[in-house]
Amino acid sequence: MIYLNQTNLVYVPSKTYIDVSRSFNLNYEEYQLLTNDGEKINSWWIPHSNPRATVLFFHGNGGNISTRLETINIFHQLGLSVFIIDYRGYGNSTGSPSEEGTYIDAETAWLHLTNKLNI
Repeated sequence: MIYLNQTNLVYVPSKTYIDVSRSFNLNYEEYQLLTNDGEKINSWWIPHSNPRATVLFFHGNGGNISTRLETINIFHQLGLSVFIIDYRGYGNSTGSPSEEGTYIDAETAWLHLTNKLNI
């Protein structure tokens, strides 16, 4: 029984977003990234005006981008720009979560960050 439900035990996505405008005063750009297997991955770019570095942030197995606002805010206060994605099946991303999909989503995020945002 556990084996058959392991995906539901490992991946705990949330589709509900917290209203960002009320939580922290963070300016962000939202992107929909297209993976090489046709999924759309939601992402946020939160640039710092004078960044010391950039964090590519993968939020873990539960929640979504908006449930990590406190951590994003801490990174921002430390002078870091942040690029964060919702894995497939999380937040506004399409698809269903899987281990293989997570690797594809991470690679897609990295390529966007390095090739499109020139980080």
